[in-house]
Amino acid sequence: MTEAIHYQGIDELHRDLADVQAQRRTARVAAGLAATATVVCGSLIVAVLAVGYWPDQPPTTLRWMLLVAIAVGWFVAIRALVVRPALWRQTPAQVARYVEAHDRHLRNGLINAVLLADDTGQPSPQLVQRAIQETTQRARRLDWSDTVSFRRSRRWACAALAAVVAFGALVTFQPGPTRRALLAVAMPLRYVARDNTIKLTRLSPRDTALFAGQPLEIIATIDNPQGVPHVAEVVIDGGQVHTMLPTDSNTVYAASLGPVQKTLRYAVQIDDSRWPVDRRWYTVTVIERIKVNSMAVRLTYPAYTKLQPRVDDDFAGPIKAPAGSSAVLTVVFSAPAPGAQIQQRQADVIPMIRSDDGRTFTATIPVDADGAYRIVVRDERGEVLRHFPNQPNGDEERGEFWPITAIADRPPTVRFIAPGGDVSVGQGGRLAMQLSVADDYGLWAATIYAATDGKSFRPIHQVDPSKLVGGRLDYVHRFDDRLQAGDIVTYYAEVADGRDLPGVGGPQTARTATFTATIRDAAELADQRAKRYAELRRRLTALLKLQAAQRVNTGLCLSVHTTVGQVVETANAIAAAQKAVRAELADLASNFPFDQHTQAVHFVLAELAGNEAATAIAQAGALSGLAELARRERLAPALARTQEAIIARLETLLAVLAALKTTDTERDPAAGGDLSADAREELTRLKAALDEFIEAQRKIVEATTALAKTPADDLTADDRKLLGELAAAQDKWEAFLDEVFTDLSELARQDFASPLLLKELLSIKTDITMAKDALSAEAVEMAVSLEEAGIENAQALTTNLEKWLPDTPDRQKWSMEDPVDSDSIEQTELPTELQDMVGDLLEEEEDLFDEIEDITSKWTDSLDEGAGWEAADGPISNMSAQGVTGNVLPNSSEISGRSGEGRTGKSSGEFVQDEAVGKGGRRTPTRLTGEPYQAGQVRDSSAEPPGGATGGGKLSGAGSEGLEGPVPPPLAKELERMAAQQAVLVNRAERLAGKFAAGDLAGMRMLETVTLMNRVRNDLARYRYRNALRIRAKTITSLRDAAAALGGRVDVVADVTDALPAHLRDAIHDAAEAPLPAEFRRELEAYYRRLSRRADGK
Repeated sequence: MTEAIHYQGIDELHRDLADVQAQRRTARVAAGLAATATVVCGSLIVAVLAVGYWPDQPPTTLRWMLLVAIAVGWFVAIRALVVRPALWRQTPAQVARYVEAHDRHLRNGLINAVLLADDTGQPSPQLVQRAIQETTQRARRLDWSDTVSFRRSRRWACAALAAVVAFGALVTFQPGPTRRALLAVAMPLRYVARDNTIKLTRLSPRDTALFAGQPLEIIATIDNPQGVPHVAEVVIDGGQVHTMLPTDSNTVYAASLGPVQKTLRYAVQIDDSRWPVDRRWYTVTVIERIKVNSMAVRLTYPAYTKLQPRVDDDFAGPIKAPAGSSAVLTVVFSAPAPGAQIQQRQADVIPMIRSDDGRTFTATIPVDADGAYRIVVRDERGEVLRHFPNQPNGDEERGEFWPITAIADRPPTVRFIAPGGDVSVGQGGRLAMQLSVADDYGLWAATIYAATDGKSFRPIHQVDPSKLVGGRLDYVHRFDDRLQAGDIVTYYAEVADGRDLPGVGGPQTARTATFTATIRDAAELADQRAKRYAELRRRLTALLKLQAAQRVNTGLCLSVHTTVGQVVETANAIAAAQKAVRAELADLASNFPFDQHTQAVHFVLAELAGNEAATAIAQAGALSGLAELARRERLAPALARTQEAIIARLETLLAVLAALKTTDTERDPAAGGDLSADAREELTRLKAALDEFIEAQRKIVEATTALAKTPADDLTADDRKLLGELAAAQDKWEAFLDEVFTDLSELARQDFASPLLLKELLSIKTDITMAKDALSAEAVEMAVSLEEAGIENAQALTTNLEKWLPDTPDRQKWSMEDPVDSDSIEQTELPTELQDMVGDLLEEEEDLFDEIEDITSKWTDSLDEGAGWEAADGPISNMSAQGVTGNVLPNSSEISGRSGEGRTGKSSGEFVQDEAVGKGGRRTPTRLTGEPYQAGQVRDSSAEPPGGATGGGKLSGAGSEGLEGPVPPPLAKELERMAAQQAVLVNRAERLAGKFAAGDLAGMRMLETVTLMNRVRNDLARYRYRNALRIRAKTITSLRDAAAALGGRVDVVADVTDALPAHLRDAIHDAAEAPLPAEFRRELEAYYRRLSRRADGK
């Protein structure tokens, strides 16, 4: 194996040759890069010249050809001119040969030295070493850099520079075509933006979405300071062209395309400029109209409010909730929507979460402060489709908003109801405190503090807020027995709520004013209180008497006075008295020293003076100005109702005054305690008379008991005298008890076990001619003895009425002797229908005189044949319902039996017709009859003045007020049941009243309610249902007032119109009905139109 010989100097030659090789590669790469740059810039220049100035979109084929050619050229140039020179390599021998070729002084020594050094088989290494050293010495004198030529690189560099300068000039001076050409070649399938010469500043609506049938208007604004006119058009995809009309300045061009029913594409072209520049068309997408089908909200309140979340499935839009709440809004649209968001005024936009169906959207809105929001529906490009509330495609700047109202948690309130000021308390006594507390969401603490003689305050009572009822705090404080007269105790109350809102604050507190309680002698205080109560009762009683007298005067004005002068004179007196009543009420309310127990009376008196008493003065003034007598029918009843209300309030005050004297509110009001003074006086006299009657009856019974033991034949003169005195006394008391009875004892007895109702078949009314001299006929008395009387007593009806009527008035007086025995009269089977004959009355009631009136008899019969031959009168009662009404007035004597409708008069018995229409007659006097209530109901359509007997019979129409007597059994049972229920209610009300403070307004209202409820109970128990109905409204009103006062929901309104002139008061009262001013018509129309849109949720 031959070892390689390392010759000295050969390494230096190799380094020099390597440097030459590197320089040659660098020169070739530089030349290749310059050539490539020349090719690139040249190809780009060609592309710009080929497609940059194309008037429309360059052909796709040309664009592809250019792209391929440029790509291939660039690839070949880079590969051949850059990559290959960079990878080019030569051996040292090749480099040595290249150097020797450029420097002939080296001859072949350099190549020989390189080859000999690599030849390991040389026989003489010394000769080789010497040859290498000589070559090395000659190479050191050689300039190696001169052997490499850069001429080619410089030529390509010049070519590249020229190409770059040319392309730079295009970019600088023709940027539009250059950019367009580059884009066209780089993206042959895409739209190439145009190089417009006109500057567009604004174009609407560009790409948009419209609802079907919505109008489309395209507006383009250009930069045209010189106002040069241009030709502007809207080009529709499909060939249609719409001319755009310019404004006077030629800066705004517009075209209206009308309602759009389907999706279209358009472009705007002004001269040679066209938009859009980045694509061929704008797109107007027509979509289904979107409406809100439903809105729902779930309000979640702050935890400290302890309010349960509330869900409103029929949400209208406005949000109102306590501050710190959150509202989860869910909206369901009529059609799928691309997207929606909550746009708040002066707050961040809240995106809405879209459901899978695209119709339901949800978002959470924080309620931290007052604000407003609306729902914005957008398309995929973010363009606004619609606002809610707003019209479709509304302008974002002018759109309406739904309000967001954040209800701030107000501080709590606390005040003393009783006592309402500084008080005096007896030694060792108790002070009933009553606080009215309120907070929006409940209290967390309530404490009463007290201090004695200037010492520091300390808590004397702490209340669990959860035990507060109706916003009231009741506490009875017992003062220390060690306190002496003259000591002063100062006290106040403090409450706190539970507010806990981050960033807002914690609990809020409030406290009452500071009051004092002065310790005094207990006996002295009790004496002063008793005097005040007595004085208050005296003045209220005097007021009641004065007001009751004016109610009587009002009744005189309504019913008694016959001239305007009489009414005006009495009305003036009423007005003066009503002013005195109000003045006294106002003086009591302002100046009387009410204590904590009667403080509620103070409220009632002030209310009475400001409301009913003031109204009564105005009504009395209107009555005193009466000009026509007919107007009193409207004015007097209104005044009477107001006066009755005042009387009722005063009576109630007097009734409950005793209960207010102490704190014990469970005491029952005394029987009759709510009656007026006049009624009480009448009852007192009646009671005294009845007591006297009872005593007289007792004496009569004792006297007759002694006389009963003596035979009549053995009576002495004194006994007979006593009997006469007893008879006279009995007659006296009988007259006392029976003074209103009529001669009903003379009537025949009648059986009402089988009541009937029959239909009237025919009512014939004929025009008749009064017989000559009929009115001047003398009265004839027809006396009938017992022997001449007889009865038919028919068992069946076989005949009908004849069809004729008398033509003479009744001038006969029948006087029949009573029968010896009471016969049993047949109750015949009545026909299914009745027929009646009625004529015009031949006389009026005032034409009659007593000499012709028949005398009531006990005769009764069941008539058949002949009962209807003539409309004759007489005292015999008929049980067969046969007869004719006739055309003469009935007699004033009592008649009985069974009958259909005829002339009205004194009668009793059974009415067997099912309808009453009113056929005239004479007025039946009001008296208590004895017939029982019967089954059936009569349809009463009579228009005659109501009147008549009060008693049993069938149910019919309403009449005037009658005498007190029995009520129908069903009604009586119902009234008894209602009275029992009312008693239960009274019992509950009395127990509830015991929980009220006596001096509280709510306690006062509750005592009034108990008094009125007792009166209703008594009226129902006595079947006085009209009285109960009359008091019912007052009772319910009083109970509602108590509930309102207890809940602190009483609003006090001060009416200051009293001090205004009359013409100003009239103008204020008539403002609601007067027409609106014409000059404000436009503003008012806009205001109400806006309100209507808000109500519709738009």
